[in-house]
Order: sequence, then structure tokens, then C-alpha cells
Amino acid sequence: MTQVFKVKPLEERTFFQKLFGKHPPENALIELNNLLASKPILEISFEELSQSLAKYKKLNLVEELRSEIMQLYKCYLEHCLRDKAFSEKDIEELQHLKKLLNLSDREVEILHENVVSEIYRESLKEALADNRLDEQEHAFLEKLQQDLLLPKRIAERIYAELSHDILANFISRAIQDGRLSPDEDAEFEMLCKNLGVAPKFDAHTKAQLDRLRLYWYIENADLSQLPNPFVNIKLQKNERCYLKSQAEWYELRTVTKRINYAGLSGRMRIAKGIYYRVGTIAPQRVTSEELTYIDSGNLYLTDKRVIFMGSKRNFTIRMGRILAFTPYSDGIEIEKDAGRNPILKINNDNDICCLMFSRLLREA
Repeated sequence: MTQVFKVKPLEERTFFQKLFGKHPPENALIELNNLLASKPILEISFEELSQSLAKYKKLNLVEELRSEIMQLYKCYLEHCLRDKAFSEKDIEELQHLKKLLNLSDREVEILHENVVSEIYRESLKEALADNRLDEQEHAFLEKLQQDLLLPKRIAERIYAELSHDILANFISRAIQDGRLSPDEDAEFEMLCKNLGVAPKFDAHTKAQLDRLRLYWYIENADLSQLPNPFVNIKLQKNERCYLKSQAEWYELRTVTKRINYAGLSGRMRIAKGIYYRVGTIAPQRVTSEELTYIDSGNLYLTDKRVIFMGSKRNFTIRMGRILAFTPYSDGIEIEKDAGRNPILKINNDNDICCLMFSRLLREA
């Protein structure tokens, strides 16, 4: 007698069920369970099963209790796989149970794939706890796949899914600070090698990772190693330019919007057609600061100056005169020790410009 199924009490019949000789339909499943719990699977005959359920003739077990019957098979399947392997007796018992429960080949196939896949997945997770597989672990998993009768394509799919999760979790942790360092890149390559997989990134993800690598490079690499863009302006001796970008120059300017006239006023008739106006007129100027466009041109960041070369006007600010700068999503405001602060709208790669400006200002 197996310990998979346990005998359950039947539901009491109602007055009307007794009166008309009927039985609670849920008792059909309970009696089926109790029969399976009463003796070993191979000793249960079709005749015995038919007699046990004869009183439920009007109940279509195949249609109405299909999912419950499949659950019974699944329970016994999990019992057979408690040691993560199929014995010849297990296979014989499962084949007999399949026929007893009138399950189709496809239904059994789905149940087997679901159960053994989960067992294989859990074992693989344990083996990959250290993010690598050694020869002994490879051999164990290969034997497990064979013992579970798990198709190789499913085993490979599960391995690919878990490997992808490990790589994705590593990248997620690595870029929490918004940077991707060479050490993290090297660790990721080693992780891929240990797992025996080649990372696959879509174009968008690859561009994001390249961006984060560039952020780290700008903030940490030796300045002499940073790329020197082509510039067509004259630099000072030993001056090095690190960024060239198109920009628009704005400044906050005081603007008079209108003039209001206030005060009492009146007029007196002196002669026909001639009047004398009396009272006071107090002018009131309404002003505000507005962002005013100055010019468009090229912005250059060097280790000594900020240079703007516009189509009409230019400006140069030595790094030593800059007190601070305020980054925006589409530009920067440079705070000088005197005069108006230029506000620059950067048309492309404003994030790179802000990082480079911060680095150069810090090391000036």
C-alpha cells in the first residue's frame, strides 16, 4: 500500500439523494482516491475500478472531473520521482495508472514535462549557486536529465533561462551606480565563460551599456587618455580640448513688459476748445527676467577654458573664474565670479557634456 493517497471519508447523502437513490457527485473522486490508497497500483484492476464507480453512472468522470483526475496522476508521478529517477517499477506503475484513469498520451506527456522540468530546474539552481558549473556538476546534470527522461531540448531551454537570469542580475547590480567599469566588464566576461554562454543584447541595451562605460571612462580615466576632438580654433600652449558640441547661448535679461499710468487726473474748461488738465500721472514699469537667446555656435571644453564660438558673438571663461555650474536635462548654466551667467542649451549628448565639465572643473 502506498503512502501517496490517504483514505478520505465520503460526503453524507442528503435526504433527497437517499430518497431518489443518488450519491453526492464529489464522492466519485473520493472513492477513486480511496481505491488508489487501498492497495498497490498494479493490483488494482479495471473491473474493481468500474465496480467502485458504478453508482455514479450519470456522472461523466472524463469530462467533469478531468483536472482532478490528472492531479491524482501528478501526485503519484511526484511520488515516483522523490529520488529524482524513474525505476522500471515506477514506469510500469505509471503506465497502469494512466490506463486506469483513462488519460491520453498528450495529457501524460504534459504532466511529465511539467513535473520533471521543475525538478531539473531546482537541481540546476543549486548547481549554479556559485555561478559556474564544474565537470562533476555537468556530469550530475546530464545523468539527472537521463534519469528523469527529460528531453534534451527542454533541459537546454531551462539552462538558457537560468543562465540569462544570472547574467541579467549581474548587470542589474553592476549598473546600480549608473556606471560600468572595466573591472565589472571583466567580471561579466568571466561569468559568461564559467557558464559557457555568449551574452546576447539587443541594440538598445547594448547602446545603454556602452553609454555607462563612457560615463565611467570620463569620470575615472587619465585625462591624457581621453579622446581629443578635432577643433579649428587656436588653443593656448599646453591647452587640450576634450569636448566640442553644438550649443545655443542664452542669458537671463531684464525685460520691461508694459508701463502703467496711475493717479487722479481731471480737466477744466478754460475757453471753448481749451482745457487744463490737473492731477498727477505716476509711471510704473513692470519688469521681469526672461531667458533671452543670444547666439548659436560651437562649445569647446578644455582643461583651461570654456569657449563659445557663435555666428555673431563669442565668449571665453577661464576655469578659475567659474564658481559652479548647474546641469539641466538639455543644457548647463555656468556661474561666474562676475557678469551674467551664460546658459547653454546643448543640442546633443548633454549628459556627456555635464560629466566632462564636472571633471575638468574639478581638476582645473
